[in-house]
Amino acid sequence: MVVLDAWPVVEYYAGNDPSASEVETLLSDYSTAAVMSAVNHAEVYSAIATNAHDFSVASHFMASLRGVVSVVEPSPEVAELAALVKHCYHMSLGDCFAVATAISLSSDLWFTQTEWNTGSGSASLVELWTGDCELICENRVWNVRDLRTSETQLRHATAVDEGRKKAGFRAGTQKGFSMLVHPSGPVLAAQASSGVKLH
Repeated sequence: MVVLDAWPVVEYYAGNDPSASEVETLLSDYSTAAVMSAVNHAEVYSAIATNAHDFSVASHFMASLRGVVSVVEPSPEVAELAALVKHCYHMSLGDCFAVATAISLSSDLWFTQTEWNTGSGSASLVELWTGDCELICENRVWNVRDLRTSETQLRHATAVDEGRKKAGFRAGTQKGFSMLVHPSGPVLAAQASSGVKLH
């Protein structure tokens, strides 16, 4: 399963490769489910309407997108998890909902942090697709796929480094995030039926 952040969908709309091609392949391959938080859905809607100067253009694109991407409304538990991520990491609230959605959809799966970061824990591990530096921080507990070109990554190396520094744990909040990352592992538990099970 893939959770889409707003960034790759906006790139898909604009036709910017390689993101656009990768998203196009994902959306035409029905063997992999594509999901997006309603919060990130709203971000894409706003970005396209602003870019096109025409809300109807955004409405048409988003209606076609909903035909192939499941838009999920955040439960109170997912909203609580997004707030916890926001408390512990320097990132936008929209990014926090993308992370919380990815974690909550990893139903009853247990991973070490290394397995989560590398995607080696399970074939059904949820992958968050993005190009946002804040979501690619080094001490994350979510699996991410960076859709930018290697040239773009090199060109924006400073921004990536700044994003990693900025998006790291907020000072003094690592204990707070131990609700998510078990101190003896660290181990992450997520349970879709109740949103997220925090340990």
